[in-house]
Amino acid sequence: PFHLIQLCPFVKFHLKQNITALRIPPLRERATDIPLLAKHFLEKHAFQMNKRIEVFDEKTMELMLSYPWPGNVRELSNAIERAAIFAQDRYILPSDLKLDGSAQKRPSSKHYKKEDIISALDSAKGNISLAARILGISRVTLYNYVRKFNIKAPE
Repeated sequence: PFHLIQLCPFVKFHLKQNITALRIPPLRERATDIPLLAKHFLEKHAFQMNKRIEVFDEKTMELMLSYPWPGNVRELSNAIERAAIFAQDRYILPSDLKLDGSAQKRPSSKHYKKEDIISALDSAKGNISLAARILGISRVTLYNYVRKFNIKAPE
């Protein structure tokens, strides 16, 4: 089902025209799709960040399979993007994913440390909008952190 829209322009046309109603079950009901989607998003985000992250730790995959994903595929993508930023090795650990197994809101901006901000800015190659999106905060909040931590703009 995931590849159907990518592979079939006819389906995409009908969805855009609202001719056909297509019910896609929530991700929590499609746990078998999670490994495939997670691998895709990891490859995509690691490539964009020029990082060599290859796989998920076994416990990380278990955590992703048990998490309810209230934000569906977009939440999965965002979680993997953040995990890729914080990953220190060639694999994603549960601590990189920052999920606790229950539905959780975006991390509050008050929890970010200087290293988190610098890491996001480095991954975004200094692009404030992208770094803010990676962290799940507004550009204004990110600018406030840059001032608070006295982080110099990348050259």
